[in-house]
Amino acid sequence: MTNYPQLEQQFATDLLSASDLKRSLGDGLDPAFQALVDAIPYYGDLDWNTAFRGTLVNLLAVSLPNDKIQPQPDDGGFGYYSSYYYSGPYSGYRDAFFNGIGQTAAAAAVATAVVNVNNGLNSGWWSNYSVAVLTDAVRQNTGIALDTGSLAGSLAGYAQGLQPALTAAYLAVFKSAYAPTANALAAIANAGKTNQAYTDLRTGILSGEFTGNLNQALGMGGDTTNAAIWFLYNLWVTLAALGSPSVDADIQAAQAAGLQVPAQLQPSNWWNGAYTSWYGPLGGADVAPFALGTIAAAMPENVWTAFASDPPIPPSESSTSAANGYAQSLCYWGDLNRFMPPPSSCFGTGTGVLMADGSTRNIEDVRSGDEVQTQHGPRRVALVESPPRLGRALYQVNDLRLYVTGGHPLRTAVEEGPLRVAIDPWTTMDTVPTMTGKGVAAIQVGTVLSGESGRILVESIREHPAVDADEKVYDLLLENWERDHPTFFVGGPHQFVAADAEAVDPMYDLPSALGIVAALEAALPSCREKLANPGQQLLAHVASLPHGVTMSTADATRPSIPGPDFYTVDGKWDPHASMLETHLVRRFGRALRREAATGWQPSSGAGGLEITVFDLELRGEVQVSGPVVVRLVIRGPGIPGGAVAEVRSAPDAEISWHLRLDQTLRFPAPGNKAFLTGTVHFGEASVANFHVSLDAALGGIPAEPFLMAESGEVIGRIAIGVRSGGELTGLAKREGRDLAVARGRALGEQLAAGLAKGSSGPALH
Repeated sequence: MTNYPQLEQQFATDLLSASDLKRSLGDGLDPAFQALVDAIPYYGDLDWNTAFRGTLVNLLAVSLPNDKIQPQPDDGGFGYYSSYYYSGPYSGYRDAFFNGIGQTAAAAAVATAVVNVNNGLNSGWWSNYSVAVLTDAVRQNTGIALDTGSLAGSLAGYAQGLQPALTAAYLAVFKSAYAPTANALAAIANAGKTNQAYTDLRTGILSGEFTGNLNQALGMGGDTTNAAIWFLYNLWVTLAALGSPSVDADIQAAQAAGLQVPAQLQPSNWWNGAYTSWYGPLGGADVAPFALGTIAAAMPENVWTAFASDPPIPPSESSTSAANGYAQSLCYWGDLNRFMPPPSSCFGTGTGVLMADGSTRNIEDVRSGDEVQTQHGPRRVALVESPPRLGRALYQVNDLRLYVTGGHPLRTAVEEGPLRVAIDPWTTMDTVPTMTGKGVAAIQVGTVLSGESGRILVESIREHPAVDADEKVYDLLLENWERDHPTFFVGGPHQFVAADAEAVDPMYDLPSALGIVAALEAALPSCREKLANPGQQLLAHVASLPHGVTMSTADATRPSIPGPDFYTVDGKWDPHASMLETHLVRRFGRALRREAATGWQPSSGAGGLEITVFDLELRGEVQVSGPVVVRLVIRGPGIPGGAVAEVRSAPDAEISWHLRLDQTLRFPAPGNKAFLTGTVHFGEASVANFHVSLDAALGGIPAEPFLMAESGEVIGRIAIGVRSGGELTGLAKREGRDLAVARGRALGEQLAAGLAKGSSGPALH
């Protein structure tokens, strides 16, 4: 027996053939009861997963608020002012993303079941959960920037909140939405044999033959034990579905008869969410097949433009469309924008900087050319960045003169742990992905920081009141930063903490860096000419760029990595260059790296699916140990029992929180409604799982599902690319760095072309 269906068929045979059960039934098994036991789903059953996850997704879809769809905000430029109005057919966001989906009876049953377990899991709870899951679908299928940390935390919180009610939801689906068990239960009820079926099942479970066989399976380990636990869990659920007066009492009786019940299935545990390894928490992959058409669609708008001129020019009205408009409206412009991306990170006014001569100077008074102290000795400041705070919170550590935004990295003093910490490590990972490799964790009380004169224990973190939401914040880029990564020291008056500049390391991932520079060179002149307020206008422009662009003729001439002068105009820091770089890195930095790593790939010609595991990004709190194994399982109508394959890091690979695996696996074609589940292992220990809808992934960019621990906590994310034959869409026959440069230059040219049309672009308020 090599797969779950075969294993569980044997268990069902053992149950039905138990001598005690045969004697109790006299003339043989009742056909309806036989059908019920045969209907119990095997572990990983595609039909069961479709029924269960589909019911939860239906509940999410009908729970999405139908708030009015908002167009892009008004904008203006030199001599004109434009207002936008949504002109599409949908009444609101639910109607747009889940058009025509009504609540099923099973979804209503689940809603009632879970609220009976916890009255906090009400319609409002499902509404908020729906916004988070749909936003995650937008993140995975458009790549637009979001507050990833807040989104990951919300998804984890909802998953953990649902866990104690998972079996209640399971039972509701078992009784009403999974056709084999629902039909068998209905047949038993219609024949008036429900009580008899309960008695027969309980008798079979207590039989000595069944107990001995199941105990043996539970002790074998591996798939056999997993199948046995799953089957036993379903027996408890079936007892409940047949109206058991107390399943807990039935379990106690089975234990008294010698059944070795695993801890997660013991009395009360089986019902209260102790057994959760069978369930992968919901994410964007679950709703993407239903909402993908709208997620990727341009949104129709009417634009009314007034002109300031002499003589006066009458206002004009015209039709237009916003690329990725529904996705941007949901995430940026409307009332459901719960996860707006934070800007880049810096230090607030009054933060003390340790100068090379031992004095302390407020960061706002540091100038290019000044010398500051670093861990390598004195170093000149090459550039002082000074963007507006834009309402971001500032945090003070240990009552020092250190006022830092959520994503700015500070150095740790722990040799074997992550190198950096931040209030919001996800923002750091998104904005500066090259820092992920050495680990970025959340700073908290008890964290040990690296200081100018030794280790500094974090004793307090509190929000620091700011003077003005539009005040400036500051960051220092030091000479030769990319060569030896010097830190500067902030705080005072007596203790100074080591801080990194929030700057991408071009040497960490050179192809991606060259691609971003090519995009910057192509788009920066238009940005400087057209955008009066890049802090508010650039995000929407970059979000409107498609992930796939035609680039067959794009120039692959490699640019030079720019120096500090690239980011200045008339000797002063230029927000256009810095902010454009930030948005391009967030949106395309990882994609350029992946394309450069795998290069142009012709089809294998073997048919089926080709799935590439690109990279794994882990939070710094995760204790990484190797080898790291990613195990993939595809389940679908064309693959009985599922297809399994895995990739692994080298056993002697350096410990890293960014694993660049870049390996392609080939699977047989699974048919429609197939899904991919994956688990991440450190050695033999499973640490996280993820879920990908193959129907959605086939038509889009690499999926980036979050990695969920069994507790529901998000510990990282993984990038999975899926294709079915043919050559990678839109890519020329180029390799590595040339491909990344050509892609980047094509993106920059497309952005510049959009800006050249004359609009200053929508602002994000």
